[in-house]
Amino acid sequence: GQAAPDPPETLRLLDDVRAGDRGALDRLLAEHRQFLRWFVELRLDPHIRARVDASDVVQEAQLEAVRRVDHYLERPALPFRLWLRQIAFD
Repeated sequence: GQAAPDPPETLRLLDDVRAGDRGALDRLLAEHRQFLRWFVELRLDPHIRARVDASDVVQEAQLEAVRRVDHYLERPALPFRLWLRQIAFD
């Protein structure tokens, strides 16, 4: 199935990030934090869950997203939320 495209608000924030607004990136990540947390809790192996908190994984994924966002913006192959989810999954 085709992934749902990003909502207009996300696209607007991505444009702001592209224009050099780092605050927009913070807002973008904050907006997707709940979604990421839900995804991580869903996917975390129970054995790992005993040692690792989902919010730590989310935080790691978001830090990684900050490092990779410029590359993503050059050629966004996925909707932002799926790109974030992929990073969390890795």
